[in-house]
Amino acid sequence: MSTSPETPQPNPSDQAAAPAPDAPQHGAPQHGAPQHGAPQYGAPQYGAPGAAPYAAPAPEQGTNGLAIAGLILAFLIAPVGFVLSIIALIQTRKRQQKGRGLAIAGVIVSVLSMLASIAIVVAIFATVGKNVATVTDPGCVSGKEAITKAASAPTSTDPDTTKAQLQAAVDELNAAAAKAEHDNVRQAMKALADDYSAIVTAINTGTTPASDLMDKVETDANKIDELCTIGGAGK
Repeated sequence: MSTSPETPQPNPSDQAAAPAPDAPQHGAPQHGAPQHGAPQYGAPQYGAPGAAPYAAPAPEQGTNGLAIAGLILAFLIAPVGFVLSIIALIQTRKRQQKGRGLAIAGVIVSVLSMLASIAIVVAIFATVGKNVATVTDPGCVSGKEAITKAASAPTSTDPDTTKAQLQAAVDELNAAAAKAEHDNVRQAMKALADDYSAIVTAINTGTTPASDLMDKVETDANKIDELCTIGGAGK
């Protein structure tokens, strides 16, 4: 009876000790797999000294344009220059730009310009607008018409013609005084009417008028002009 050689059976202890074909071998570097504790090239290294993951934005260079525009407009259109200069102050601080000094100068110049403009307007109203209330007074309107009519009448050497013209002016000035709504207008119209009446009396009596009568006529006429004309007579 023939016997075949026996096939050796694997030892179980040997199978446990044998590593699997695809298992990583401890103690030897495995290509293609990350090695713990070793730096991986091409990947960011977090926590490395000196690394800055987010860089701070660099400040904008150059002079702020609004600061320049604000200073220029401060001389031309002060309110606009003031607003632009205030905005420039904020921007130069936030953006760390140049031009803060220009912005401050723009604010100062704008404020001074606006104050000067206000002073001019107040002065105009103090001189020109002081008689606005009396210019439209009915007494002023009628009185100035009477004075204009008398001044435009043709000059005559006939005493009667001159007397008639003056008497007409007296009547119209008294009528204007009756219409006046302001006491100073009423008094001014009556004063000039009295001056003209004195001239008429001098003609009627053939006497010489008072030496200061013509000066009084001029003074009273200027008073009416001051009350009844915008800006007045300047006296």
